[in-house]
Amino acid sequence: MVARMGLFNDTEQLRSDNYRRHLDSRKWRTSIIDKFGTNLAFVLYKCPNTYNIGTIFQEQPISLPACGGNWMCSYEEFLRAFDHVINDCDMAKMCKI
Repeated sequence: MVARMGLFNDTEQLRSDNYRRHLDSRKWRTSIIDKFGTNLAFVLYKCPNTYNIGTIFQEQPISLPACGGNWMCSYEEFLRAFDHVINDCDMAKMCKI
């Protein structure tokens, strides 16, 4: 889920030929991101004229690339950003062994 949301994406893909260069600077480090369990929450805020969604990771607001780097964006913007995920959810395909 964390990867699907675009969190902790590195600008350059980690490969065998660049591993040493990115050893200490890469963002995607599961030992830091998810030690034993992850908390990921989406909070719906009802504002006077709109609804907003805030993203919280490990009990801290986290910037979401789909929201322009902000931790909160409008409900419509959030749905637009993840439309491909929402409408391409084929459980039979994902769970096929």
